[in-house]
Amino acid sequence: MNDFVFGTQYLRGASPRPESWEKDLKLIAASGFNTIRVWLVWGVLEVREGHIDFSQIEKILSLAEKENLRVIFLFHLHGAPEWLIRKYPQYRFVDRNGRAFEPAPRSNTPSGGWPGLCPDHREVQEMEERFIREVVTYIGDRAFAYEPVNEPHQWVDAAAQMEYCYCDASKELFRQWLKKKYKTLDALGSAWGRYFDCWQNVAPSTWVCGYNDRLDFRRFTAERIALLVRRRTEVIRRYTSRPVIAHAWGGGSTCCPQLAAMAFDDWRNAEEVDSWGCSGFPDKAEQTPQLAQSMDAARSAADGKVFWQSELGVGNLASGLDFPRPAPPELLATWCWVSCFRGAKGVLFWQFREELFGHESGHYGMLGRSGTATPRLEVLSRVARCIERCEKDFLQAQVPAARVALLYSFDANLLNGLIQGDNRFCSQALSGYHRAFFTADIPVDILHCGHLSAEKLRQYELIVAPGILLLSKEQGKILEEYAQKGGRLLLDPLTGSWDENGTLSDALPGGGLARAAGVSGEELHDENGGFLEVCFDRKNYLLPRKYTFVQWRDSPETVPLVRDAEGTCYLRSRPLGRGEILLSGIALGNLNSSGETIGDDFRSRNENDATGNTASLIQALARRCGVVPEFQSSPQIHCSVLDLPDGGKLLLVSNLSNATVTAKIHSDAWRNAVCQGIYGSRDIRFSPEGEAAVTLAPCASCVLKKQA
Repeated sequence: MNDFVFGTQYLRGASPRPESWEKDLKLIAASGFNTIRVWLVWGVLEVREGHIDFSQIEKILSLAEKENLRVIFLFHLHGAPEWLIRKYPQYRFVDRNGRAFEPAPRSNTPSGGWPGLCPDHREVQEMEERFIREVVTYIGDRAFAYEPVNEPHQWVDAAAQMEYCYCDASKELFRQWLKKKYKTLDALGSAWGRYFDCWQNVAPSTWVCGYNDRLDFRRFTAERIALLVRRRTEVIRRYTSRPVIAHAWGGGSTCCPQLAAMAFDDWRNAEEVDSWGCSGFPDKAEQTPQLAQSMDAARSAADGKVFWQSELGVGNLASGLDFPRPAPPELLATWCWVSCFRGAKGVLFWQFREELFGHESGHYGMLGRSGTATPRLEVLSRVARCIERCEKDFLQAQVPAARVALLYSFDANLLNGLIQGDNRFCSQALSGYHRAFFTADIPVDILHCGHLSAEKLRQYELIVAPGILLLSKEQGKILEEYAQKGGRLLLDPLTGSWDENGTLSDALPGGGLARAAGVSGEELHDENGGFLEVCFDRKNYLLPRKYTFVQWRDSPETVPLVRDAEGTCYLRSRPLGRGEILLSGIALGNLNSSGETIGDDFRSRNENDATGNTASLIQALARRCGVVPEFQSSPQIHCSVLDLPDGGKLLLVSNLSNATVTAKIHSDAWRNAVCQGIYGSRDIRFSPEGEAAVTLAPCASCVLKKQA
C-alpha cells in the first residue's frame, strides 16, 4: 500500500441506515478522508443458507467508488446466521462446566449470532471458507484491503468470567498440540506435576492448580487464534491480489488486562497478514501515554511491516444512559499525530455515525444524531488535509532508532492472569515504565520475550524487564549475553520468579540470572500505604509504598545505588563484562502506572495514583545509562520526532494539559534550525542556544518540518 490511509469505520450490519449512505459518504470525502471500513457480517449477508445478498455490498461499494473512497472489507463471522446456529448446535462453544453457549446479539454484533460456532470443528472451517470465497470472488480487487477477522482473540463471557473452548474438538486438538510439544506422557507429567496413564485422559484443566496446565491451554488457544487468521488469510489471497490486514483489540496484548482469557499474541497474529494495527479508545489527555504505548507495541509486533492505528475512538466512549462530555476536539488531533509519530502509516476512526442499536447506541460517532458535522469532524478534517498535503513526508518518515527497549512477556501475562484473575500487575509494570519514558520524550521499542536475539538487543543502551514473572533459561542467557557485551539491563523485583513451566524458581532473579546479578532476594513483602523515601545519586525520591518490595543481600560483587534513610538497599548494580545488571527491589513501573486502559470493554479508570517521584527516578536511572532525550520542554509538553530520508525532520509538539501553554523547548541538535509550521503553528526558528517557543491551546498540537 503506497498511500497514507485516513479513514473511518462506517457500515456494521444494519447501522447506519441505507438511506444515510450516499449523504454520509459525500461528507466523508468532502472532509478529506480517503477510506472507509465495511463489516461483512455473515448473518446479515446470508440470511438463508446458500443465498448471499450482494446488493448491500454492491450499493456501498458503488457509492464509495463514486466519491473516490477506498473500502476495507472486514469479515465478521462471529455474527453467524440463525440457520447456521439452528442447524449445527453440536458445534457451539462449550464452557469448562460442559455447557454450550447459545449465540445471541451482542453490543458489537446487534444483528445476532455472536460469537458464532467453534472453528476448531473442520465442518465450521469449511462453511466459513465457503462464505469468504464467494464474497471475495464477487468483490475481487475492488476492495482496498480485506480483514479476515475483527480483533483476533478468544471471546470471553465476562459476566461468568469464563474462557473458551472446552468442546470435544478443542480438547482433541489440545491433546495433539501437547503431543507435539512434549512428545511423551512422562515429559508432560513432569512439566505439569501430574501423572497420566494414557493420552485420552489428558484434558484442559477446569481449575487453577499447577499453573502450567492452564498456561499450556491458553498458549494453545492463542496459537489456534493465529491459525484462524492464517486460514482465512490464505482463502482471501487465493481470490484477490489485495492486501490482507488485521488489528488487535484495545491497545493490543500489552495493554489487555484479561489476556489469560482472551489469549491473543499480537506478535504471532501479525506474522500472518500484510499489515498490522490495533484499536484504542482513549477519552482524556491522561490516556495519551498508553495510546503511544499501543502504537509502539503495534510497530514492534509488525516487525518492519506497515502498521496502522486501526480503530481510534473519537473521544466519546460511553454506553447506555451514560453521556459524559466528549474529549476536546483538539485532543482527537493530538491522538492522530501521536499515532503518526510512532510510525503509523494510517489512521481509521471508530466511527463516523453514532451507533443505532444496543448499549452503544447514541455513542462513538463524529456526527451529531441527525447526521450533522460536529467540531470533532471539523478538527479531523484539518488533520486530513494536512496529511494529504504532506503525504510523501508522512509515508517516508521513520521513527528514530530507540535506545531503550521494554521487554514484554506473553507467558508472564498469562501466568499473572491465572494467579490473580487478571494480568494487571504485568501490564501495569510495562505501562508505568513506558509512561515515564513518554513523558521524558524518550523513544522506546517493545520487545517480545519469545523473539529475543543477541543481535536484536545490541542496538539498545538500556533494556528494562518490567513484570517479567516468567522467564526461561534460554531468555535469561540472551539477556545475560546482552549485558556482558556492554548493555545495561534493569530487572524488576519478581523477574523470573517462575520458569517456563510455571514452576517456582529457586532464586531471584530467575531464568539463570541470579548468578549473573551477583545477588539474590533476601525478603519479599507487600507494602500498602504511605511513602518510602530513597536516595539515588545524592537526590531524594518519594515513592508510594505499594506492591512487592525486595531487600537485597549485601554482596561484594554489587554496588548499592538506591537506599532509604536506614541504609536498606533497594537497587543494586552488578558490573558484568562491558555492561551491568541493575537489580531493582521496587516495582517502579507499577508505581508509575495510571492503571487505566484504552479498550472498549474491560475498562479501568484511575486504578492507581501515580504520585511521588517514581517517573523522575526511572528517568534518572536512564540518564545514568547514557539515555537522554533529544528535547527538554515544559512538564505539560510532549515532543516527538520523525526522520525524513533526506536528513530532514518532522517535530510534533503537544500540549497535554487543559490550559494554554507557551511551550519552551530546547535541543542542542536543533540550534539555528528554521522550521516550517505545517499544522497548528506558524514557522519558528531555534536560537543559537537551541531554544524555541510555541504557544498551544489546551490539548492542542503543532507539527513542524525542519529541512535537511
